[in-house]
Amino acid sequence: MELAAIPYEPSTGIEMTPTGVVFSGSGRPSLELVEKAIEHVGRLTRTSQFCLGDLINFAEHEFGSKYDEWMQLTGMTYQTLADISYVARNLPISLRNENLDYTQHRMIVSKVKTNVGRREWIETATALRLSSRELDASLKRGRVVTTIELQKEKENKGNIHDSRGSEPHSITLIKLTRWSEDMEAKHGAVDTWEFAIQAQLRQEFQALQQFCERLYA
Repeated sequence: MELAAIPYEPSTGIEMTPTGVVFSGSGRPSLELVEKAIEHVGRLTRTSQFCLGDLINFAEHEFGSKYDEWMQLTGMTYQTLADISYVARNLPISLRNENLDYTQHRMIVSKVKTNVGRREWIETATALRLSSRELDASLKRGRVVTTIELQKEKENKGNIHDSRGSEPHSITLIKLTRWSEDMEAKHGAVDTWEFAIQAQLRQEFQALQQFCERLYA
């Protein structure tokens, strides 16, 4: 099937075709017109998958499933169209946010099962401007995870990897040190923690304390 050209305000000298932009006409388009075209394409790119999903869902509801035809029209596989349809069907327009891209919406739909939860995550991701990487990690852990935290974890893993040639006790001490640093970074100095938490940790570390006492005896 041969696709027709997609005009964009032909009088501006900017014409969009299936394979790119053709600058036609006698004069050069102004920077303002080019930037308007950039905005136009950007918006289409960000919304095209949702628009496609909404159209497929409407057509399927009104006229029945015709995926063979839609695959031919779009050049996409059945699975791709089905996935796009699923996301659009399970995320009403009222929940979508133009400041998040389609991939981020898809992550939320796949990992959060209720619309209440999806709304909360969309609002959180929007307010905190979470990247796709941050959002994916946050959804997996059920809490907000920042790039700084992810980078620190990567560095810690690198330190542990570098120490693989060391004795097992060295690796254990590195992990314990990192754990204590992370805990105090998140919750403050250990002597300010709740009494119940301190008591639990003293009990759990009792064997290590006894070992240290013998080591320094």
